[in-house]
Amino acid sequence: MSRMIVRPERLDLDSPGRRDYWVALEHDSIWGDHLIPLTVWVGAHVRPGQGLVAFGSNHGNEYEGP
Repeated sequence: MSRMIVRPERLDLDSPGRRDYWVALEHDSIWGDHLIPLTVWVGAHVRPGQGLVAFGSNHGNEYEGP
């Protein structure tokens, strides 16, 4: 599975299908970005205001990253 590296403003959260991202967040005290994995699924029959939303995260410092 390949993931696209994108800035938050470039995420496609609306069009139908599955997309796998690395969301690049700038960090002001290190060189480079924090990369956060994100998968978006949007069903073929999506309607505004109706559907399922699922969120996941880590606790503390478990996701170390590069």
